[in-house]
Amino acid sequence: MAKIILDTNQDNASGFRTVTASAKVTDHELAELECAATRRGVRLGEWIRDLLLREASCRLMPPMPIRHTKNRAAQTKQGHSPARKLS
Repeated sequence: MAKIILDTNQDNASGFRTVTASAKVTDHELAELECAATRRGVRLGEWIRDLLLREASCRLMPPMPIRHTKNRAAQTKQGHSPARKLS
């Protein structure tokens, strides 16, 4: 897992956004992100901020189980029902 470094700038009592969260992306990925923000009629930074905060709120709920489908077809052909293991 990547190390997260935050400079919380605790001297700032004004409530302004002063902490930066960033990620490196390829040129193609950046174009996709810009396109998504444009479709919603907002600036890229605002769209990304909204998305990050929405995802963070969702993380407070239990994670949805991930169903792996790689062997599902093989198991079905053999007459076995794939196990439903929830973690």
